[in-house]
Amino acid sequence: MKFKKGQGISLNVIIIAAIALIVLVVLIMIFTGRMNIFGTGIKVTTEQRCADQADGQGEVRLSTEGCDPENERQVLGAFTDVGNNEICCVPT
Repeated sequence: MKFKKGQGISLNVIIIAAIALIVLVVLIMIFTGRMNIFGTGIKVTTEQRCADQADGQGEVRLSTEGCDPENERQVLGAFTDVGNNEICCVPT
């Protein structure tokens, strides 16, 4: 009696086809402008100002030497109104 081998798609072909499909979807999203959906959220969070960090507690101060540890705290982040070697100090 002869045994027949079943014909089927190998696992490697299935994996390569899945990766190619993912790459194709990403390329379509890039060229049709759908990737802009993800970029707008990042842009909004990175456009912060030091002046908006006070929350009504007083005047925000930019300093190159450091914040007063008794009366102020340093706010970490990338702010559009803070220059090189300046830090954002907010009253406590």
